[in-house]
Parts: sequence; C-alpha cells; structure tokens
Amino acid sequence: MLPLVLSVQSQVVHGHVGNSAAAYPMRRLGVEVAEVPTTLLSNRPHYPTLRGRVLDPDLVADLLLGAEERGLLGRARVILSGFLGRAGTAVALADAVARARAAAPGVIYACDPVMGDVGLGFFAPADLRAVFAGRLVPMADIIFPNAFELAFLAGGAIGGPADVAGARARLGVPAVVATSVPLPGRPERLATVLAAAAGTHVFETERLAVLTAGTGDLLAGLVAGRVALGVPLPEAVGLAAAGVAAVLRRTPATPWAEMPIAAEIEAILAPG
Repeated sequence: MLPLVLSVQSQVVHGHVGNSAAAYPMRRLGVEVAEVPTTLLSNRPHYPTLRGRVLDPDLVADLLLGAEERGLLGRARVILSGFLGRAGTAVALADAVARARAAAPGVIYACDPVMGDVGLGFFAPADLRAVFAGRLVPMADIIFPNAFELAFLAGGAIGGPADVAGARARLGVPAVVATSVPLPGRPERLATVLAAAAGTHVFETERLAVLTAGTGDLLAGLVAGRVALGVPLPEAVGLAAAGVAAVLRRTPATPWAEMPIAAEIEAILAPG
C-alpha cells in the first residue's frame, strides 16, 4: 500500500487553500491522502461573497472517529493539520492524534498552527489559539508557523533565522519549519527556515510581488508527503520551498489571484 497522510484542514469548492491546495500535490508525489475537512466553503474569504461554513466540532470529531474505524489512524505515517476554525475541533484533533500514537507509535504529527499573519493580525479566536499553544504544538513532531505565528507561540520577535532556532528551543518541539522569515539587511529576499536539534537550514527565495493565499498549506503538504515517503526532513523542506517559489513565479500579480497548482504541478514537484 502507498504511505498514507491523514490531512485535517479546510476545504473550498473554488481555489487553493487547505486540503484544496495540499491534497493533489501530495497524491502526485505518490502518497495516499485521507482528507478530513474542517470547513466546507465556496472559496476563501478574499472574494466578494463567501458561502458555506466552518464545520461543527462534533461533525469533525465524528469524521475522525469514522477514519479511525476504517483503520486510518493506525495506518497513517503522517497526520497533517492546518486551519481548524474552532477550539472544539482542535481538541477533537488532539484526542485523535493521541489515539493514533497509541495504535502506531511511529506516526508523525505535523501541525500548521493557522492563526494569523503579518498585516492581517489574528483571525483565529483566542480559545483556539490557546489549544494550539497549550496542546497541539507541544504534541507535534513538526510545526509549520509563519513568522507572525511563531512569534506568538514562542513569545519573541522573529527577525531572522537565528530567532527561529531560539524559538524552537523555547518551545521544545523537535522541528520548526518557519515561513516568511526576514533576512536582516536583505529585504528583497525571504527564507523558509528549518530549525531542529541537529541544526538549522535556511532556504532563501526571492520576495515576489504576489499576494495570494494557501502557500503555507501547499508547503506543509509537500513536506508531509515527502516525509511520509521517507525523505529526510531537510531535503523535504528544501524541495517544498523551491516548489512553492516555482508556482509563485507563475501566479498572476493581480491581488489574491489563485496559484495555478494543477497547471504547474511539474514545476512544483520537480523545481529546477
């Protein structure tokens, strides 16, 4: 059987965020993906209208129970989580991860603590932020915060790669993959930074004049898929960062344009 990623995050009808950004590239990498939605929305919020809703925590918990009954918690190599929406959903996920580890102690939990960003502030309510900080992040093997989220979680500004390493040490998590990290004195560049006990890896990309959404979801999915396949984490992060940069170079400069994931999947998976 193909390695399995259980992916718990948002789903939209149109566009590329959450599972709607991450699942297809993961499948193209050669992993099976079991998608558990936390939202069912017509599109992300940057459009004139928005239909659908954030799902009730009891419904998400029931879907996770159904996945467990089909043996997916015991079979998954990676559990990936992204946008959760409500504190009750985060609690249900934490319980499911604990049950998965009881069934398969080697499962990797990869947590994208989706809470906010620079220029937007927090869009996750305070009770959800508390579950991320108090329960999900401490139990994670890998976390995927942007610099804004990491500053909140670790209690200190993220001004460069060294700050990511310090934040990881304060949080005590095995690995942090931080996105949108500034490079001091080089405003034309940004970095994705992997900080782990074995050291820090910095993957630089050009700062592009592209305003879109879902890049963190895509990157986390690409890393999770490769980790499920047994790729070492530094290599997985480097390839993922290059793949995201490749699709951003092909994304229209119109504000909030969608990433052309399907059209550019080869460049995403095998960035030059």
